[in-house]
Amino acid sequence: MVKKEGKVKTFTICWYDWDESGTNDIIKWCRKEGLPEPIFKEVTGGFAVVLRKFQIPENLESLELNERQKKAIEYISQKNKITNNEYRKLFPGITDRTVLNDLRDMVKKGILVKVGKTKNTFYQFRNNSEIKQ
Repeated sequence: MVKKEGKVKTFTICWYDWDESGTNDIIKWCRKEGLPEPIFKEVTGGFAVVLRKFQIPENLESLELNERQKKAIEYISQKNKITNNEYRKLFPGITDRTVLNDLRDMVKKGILVKVGKTKNTFYQFRNNSEIKQ
């Protein structure tokens, strides 16, 4: 079943793993596709597999970042910094207030530091050696 919510597609897959090799198969598939290994979780009487497009460093997983912030972290890990304008371009349709709130939240959580003032402002990782993958 596929649900389309905006630009995000959610897939629900039923998989019966009779030979008990399914989790290993999923890990192999992720590696083959260049994706990070999935997260396996026990969820209220069931089992969930979380597939991700990119790896969030373990030290950031517990900080409850939203999907925009996670994508921004991936962007910064490739480009070394991000500006307000670049953040807006990553997420068309969000308000200026949302951009500032997301960036300020990551500064408050100690992930990013703000560098510069006004139009020359950009954000980079507080400590690149901690964040880089």
